Amino acid sequence: MENPFNTEGAFTSSQTKITNLISVRLDDKNFKQWKQQVSSVIRGFSLQKYINNPVVPEQFLSDADRTAGTVNPLYQAWENQDALVCTWLLSTILDSLLAKVVDYTYSSEVWDEIHRHFETLLNTKARLKENKLLTITNCLSITNKKHRMITNKNLQSITSTTIAAPPLSPHEQEPSTFGASRSWMKNEGT
Repeated sequence: MENPFNTEGAFTSSQTKITNLISVRLDDKNFKQWKQQVSSVIRGFSLQKYINNPVVPEQFLSDADRTAGTVNPLYQAWENQDALVCTWLLSTILDSLLAKVVDYTYSSEVWDEIHRHFETLLNTKARLKENKLLTITNCLSITNKKHRMITNKNLQSITSTTIAAPPLSPHEQEPSTFGASRSWMKNEGT
């Protein structure tokens, strides 16, 4: 795919197309969706060399060039391209998050800081969820323990009442089926 940025730093017609490939702008709630779209565009236009561990050409090829202020043309081309990639990357971020990356110059720095921010945010959310789950689990455990204690007290109360109750007299006991059958038989015979 044609690189949307040319080495002179001017926008090409593909530059306009690249911005249309991203349907979301990064905010605090859509990092994964944003990252998927932006990463796909970065790979599709072979821009990884600016984002992931960039290999930056030497700014000056010799001490004489440094003294004279003669910049390596490869460095200049890389810096121009990176500035455009960085500008594009920043254009995919909502203003509320731009403050987090305002101090960075290169696209790789912006990319890394965005990832650090969201990694911290996601880890914090995960810890909060874990703490909430532990709290709920502890509450359930305490509730279950109280329930067991109440049940045990009730069982002890029932058991002690049963043990303490005097035995039933023959008059209080229900007649057995066997006893009823015998009395019926006696009446039949007479």
